[in-house]
Amino acid sequence: MGFSDRLRKLGKVARPPKGAGRYEFEPVSRKVSRRLKGVQGPAEDREAILEFVASRTGVEAYVEPKTVMHSLSVVLVAGDGEHRRFELSDDAYIRQLAATHNLRVFDAARVGYPQRMREYLRNRPDRPS
Repeated sequence: MGFSDRLRKLGKVARPPKGAGRYEFEPVSRKVSRRLKGVQGPAEDREAILEFVASRTGVEAYVEPKTVMHSLSVVLVAGDGEHRRFELSDDAYIRQLAATHNLRVFDAARVGYPQRMREYLRNRPDRPS
């Protein structure tokens, strides 16, 4: 078995099975590489994230992918359209909340943001006329 065959085999093992219903917002290889190098991601404000999820109803999470200009982040949107953005070091904490708090998680790059966010901003009482 040649070197390229071994790499191809490793690549097949590293991918999640088809139909798994999962989307990796950051490849595992980047997470491992960053941890081995000791590079810290942005500090997560886990207390604020948990407070937002616990104090509002109908909260959904829209994960924004990491880009050259911005780190990985999540926009939490409540049922009434109130929303807040939080930086993440990786998506593990949001996945944990999804399992424990019935939080629906979406990829913002694929599905966009809900209309209720725009309506909330338009109808805010503190909005300047």
